[in-house]
Amino acid sequence: MLVKCNCNNCSAHLEFDSASAGTVIVCPKCGIETQLYVPVNPSNQQLPKSNKLKRDNLKFGIITAGGVMVVGLVSLLIIYWHQIIHPLAEVLGGTAAAVVGTVLALAVIVWAVLWIVFPVFVYYQLNELIKLQRLIERNTRR
Repeated sequence: MLVKCNCNNCSAHLEFDSASAGTVIVCPKCGIETQLYVPVNPSNQQLPKSNKLKRDNLKFGIITAGGVMVVGLVSLLIIYWHQIIHPLAEVLGGTAAAVVGTVLALAVIVWAVLWIVFPVFVYYQLNELIKLQRLIERNTRR
């Protein structure tokens, strides 16, 4: 059965009989020795379970951290209601304005934290993509 692979040096397409896999030949395009191999069909491969588990854990961690942050901020607002809302109500002219102002302030705090944390997540995801790209390049240049 005829099989196609790429040259390990110049990525030229090579076609050979599957029984010749593992044989070292001289590439007709670049003239450098290359080993023939039977490529693995990438569409049949699945992500390793460890990568899927990492992604699932990261999603769970992000959702949990967001929930804890919201619950913590609401709890602080309830605990310190008299120390936060009453002075603001006197300044802003009412309890409703004080609550709206406090909620807006909390939203700004959450936004600021996300503004700082989001690039960190992007950095780590880009590193994962770079590792995946290197793995793909290493596997396609056999």
